[in-house]
Amino acid sequence: MFIKNHFIGDVKMTFEYKIVLFAAASIISFFLTFKPVILPKCACCGKIKLRTLFKLIFHTKRRLTRQGQICVCKSCCDKYNIHSIEDFKRKNEIRKRMEYKNKYI
Repeated sequence: MFIKNHFIGDVKMTFEYKIVLFAAASIISFFLTFKPVILPKCACCGKIKLRTLFKLIFHTKRRLTRQGQICVCKSCCDKYNIHSIEDFKRKNEIRKRMEYKNKYI
């Protein structure tokens, strides 16, 4: 038995309604897919911010995840005097050594 008109509640599934549903679903899936690229996480302070608020963005792997990139926001760059990825790595190494010394010594 073939049903000619599909109804969801009292709303008829017209062509325009299907287009709106498809557009909404594709926008949501696009945002969920590229969320780590649009909203990266700062490697210093750990805050999630918009991409425009970052000064240093360095890709370490070819992934669309937060693990594939090192990002440092502008406020952390100014606060810790970071101008390159080498400066960040040096600062991170010092921080790890201090945490180790405080924990075990």
